[in-house]
Amino acid sequence: MASMPLVDSHCHLHMLDADADHPRPYLDEAHRQGIGHFLTVSVDLDSAPELLALAERYPQVSASVGVHPCGKELREVDPEALAAMADHPQVLAIGETGLDYLCTGEADRDWHHERFRRQVRAARIAGKPVIIHSRGAPEDTARILKEEGADEVGGIIHCFTDDKAAAHRYLDLGFHLSLSGILTFHQADALRQVARRLPADALLVETD
Repeated sequence: MASMPLVDSHCHLHMLDADADHPRPYLDEAHRQGIGHFLTVSVDLDSAPELLALAERYPQVSASVGVHPCGKELREVDPEALAAMADHPQVLAIGETGLDYLCTGEADRDWHHERFRRQVRAARIAGKPVIIHSRGAPEDTARILKEEGADEVGGIIHCFTDDKAAAHRYLDLGFHLSLSGILTFHQADALRQVARRLPADALLVETD
């Protein structure tokens, strides 16, 4: 029986240092290793055209549109405009967005919360899932997702590293949890214990 091809649920193909046929060599090698599809994820709005061009050129690539929580982009996110960008047939999701308390100061949190909320609203308008980056902020991330009705569209918690309670808060909202190479780290035993107890159909993998 042939093995099921894997999907890389979170990568940044436009950031690769590749040759003129970018990113063909990486895609070809990944295909040989059994990876059948790639979701290349936006971190800012300026790079969105490049991501869409990649997704149009390579049928095994899809894209997202959104603003990373650690990004320096100061433009206000317009939910309607972002949802319109997501109307492209190769765009599968909004994001990555979320909260990262390791890269934002407490004085900036209200602004970051609002930018996060606006992107969840865009996902609801577009009717597409949202890709979440959450670091050091599991309670606030889950609270805002619930308050903004993210359970209507679901999504992915990318690079999940939190505890069992956080995992079930996200699962209750209809989200999938994506596990990265961090799962293999020597000091990640607590995360491995959590992962063992999660439903297999809620788990994704990524290379990010």
